[in-house]
Amino acid sequence: MIYRAETVFRAAAAHGEGAWWDDRRGELLFLDCAGHRLFTYDPGTGRSLEHPLPFNPQAVCGLERGGYIACSEKTVWRLDDAFRVAEKLADTDNGAPESRFNDCKCGPDGAFWMGTLTSAGAFGLPDGGRLYRYAPDGGFSVVLDGVGLSNGFVWTRDRKTVYYTDTVGGVIYAFDYDGPAHALRNRRVVFRDPAVYPDGMTIDTDDRIWAALWGAGKVVCIDPATGETVHEVLVPGADLTSSACFGGADFSTLFITTSRLGLTEADLAAKPDSGSLFAVRVDARGSQFFRGAF
Repeated sequence: MIYRAETVFRAAAAHGEGAWWDDRRGELLFLDCAGHRLFTYDPGTGRSLEHPLPFNPQAVCGLERGGYIACSEKTVWRLDDAFRVAEKLADTDNGAPESRFNDCKCGPDGAFWMGTLTSAGAFGLPDGGRLYRYAPDGGFSVVLDGVGLSNGFVWTRDRKTVYYTDTVGGVIYAFDYDGPAHALRNRRVVFRDPAVYPDGMTIDTDDRIWAALWGAGKVVCIDPATGETVHEVLVPGADLTSSACFGGADFSTLFITTSRLGLTEADLAAKPDSGSLFAVRVDARGSQFFRGAF
């Protein structure tokens, strides 16, 4: 099936990213990774708010005990419920001075799983990124090495499988998730297309992946069992689709962030809703992303 998303909030984000539904607030959170901003959007009222931050956020997730965990390029932060900085949790060089955090999510273990890329060229070095696990006790560990551009990742409903994106090469992997060991094992490819750039993603209750394709102006729903695309969501007015997240009262609304990174005035005239938030009702349901135990 082909869906068509609509613009719900013209945020004009320089680099919209990091969509995260907060069921406690009934709002979608997303970021301007190049504009020192966090946005909230209430689909029930249409109200949107901009929250300035003293750093360029790369990811944000809610915490079980209230507040949020966020990261900038090399630092992990705790935010309060009003999105003010409450505490600096950690600094890291990410293994290299030119490396920075990219997409991050909290896992079922309560830890903050943090991907990196090495800033060289449009999509980083082919093997310069990593996936880290930042534990609630403050410890960092390397889960994966030799990654091109670490991007979206999600857990299946039974928490036994992780789907993980390396944007370089256009590949999405599946791993067996070893919870007690905090490890990913038995890597295999579930999607590969060197012609596209899979970015942030989410997962529905049937364990199908919904991945934003950077530069393609769409989100695709992939059946990991076959690797086939079963649905497409077109995003008119924006090509740089960057992340996707289910939300709303019944988790059947797909929210999609977009970017205007690197676009010229002519590009923006052709794609005027670049940097906006989009949404569409789909015949699928998601669930709340995990919260951190910090």
